[in-house]
Amino acid sequence: MVAVRNIKDDFYHFVIENYRMIGLKSRRILTLGDPVKIKVSRVDLRQKQIDFEIISTINFESGEEKLFAQKQHLKSRVKTNERGRRRKKTNKEV
Repeated sequence: MVAVRNIKDDFYHFVIENYRMIGLKSRRILTLGDPVKIKVSRVDLRQKQIDFEIISTINFESGEEKLFAQKQHLKSRVKTNERGRRRKKTNKEV
C-alpha cells in the first residue's frame, strides 16, 4: 500500500466521487488504479506490512512516465548557532 503521507511532492485533496486525489500546487491527478512505479520504503515483519513510495506515474494511453519530485528537508536550510539552535535574523541576513 502507498500511504498518502509518503507522497511528498505536493499536498493532495481527495475527491470521493471519482476516487482520485488532486495535487494542490501541481494539479497532478492520481486516480485509484493508475499504473505507477514504486519502491519499498518500509517493511514490518511483526505486523506483516510493506509500505511503498511512488517513484513515477505512467500514462496508460501514451506510456509517458512522470517522475515524482522528492521534497527537501527544511532543516538543512535553517541557520543554527554552535549549540544547534536557530539563530536570530539580523538586518544583514534579511
